[in-house]
Amino acid sequence: EVITGDPPSPLVLRMLGGRVGDKRMVVSGAPEFVVGDEDILFIRDNGKVFNPLTALMHGRYPIARDKATGRGYVMRNNRAPLKDTREVSGNMDHGAHATGKDKEDAHHENALTEAMSPEDFAAKIRAAVKSGGRRPNEK
Repeated sequence: EVITGDPPSPLVLRMLGGRVGDKRMVVSGAPEFVVGDEDILFIRDNGKVFNPLTALMHGRYPIARDKATGRGYVMRNNRAPLKDTREVSGNMDHGAHATGKDKEDAHHENALTEAMSPEDFAAKIRAAVKSGGRRPNEK
């Protein structure tokens, strides 16, 4: 699905790196993809730069499913649930780490509940593009 823009059809992303036989080239900071992954990608200058993802790992937002509810949610490339679009430009730290299994489980469940759905994230992207890149509450 294309959220915004007019990509060619078929869309083929060209990235530096890969595997040929037993030789592998990895670009530091670039995300690695696995067949079956579902992601929201921000693409720019495909075929003109070594990696078309905007700001490398900051251009990839994996989509996961809550095992308990089946609800889809968006993550940052560091696998932390994305709760607000303001987190897009932030660093990839997980923040304060919980101590103890119970606190960790409660923190994880709360983070998943607050995480943006792919549909909500796509709607926010469309709104930002329509408003010229401003968030809805910015002047």
